[in-house]
Amino acid sequence: MNTAPTNNTFNLISVANNAVVEVVAINGGQSCTYRLAEMGIRPGVTFLVVRAGGPVMIELQGSRLMLGCGLAERIVVRQIA
Repeated sequence: MNTAPTNNTFNLISVANNAVVEVVAINGGQSCTYRLAEMGIRPGVTFLVVRAGGPVMIELQGSRLMLGCGLAERIVVRQIA
């Protein structure tokens, strides 16, 4: 599903440190979407952005994951806290 960021949504790479976000969409092909889903990142999932910027560090279900810039740019989120 390809969804352009709106006023209420942002690419994951643009979110500030320590923000809690919800995944709105994945702007990627089937392999990208599958890879993220295998990590637990899919629309409707919430997680904490521990460190934004270069590689993005997130905390999801008690685990910390690092996402490269290219992958993080494909994740559209909305901030919830």
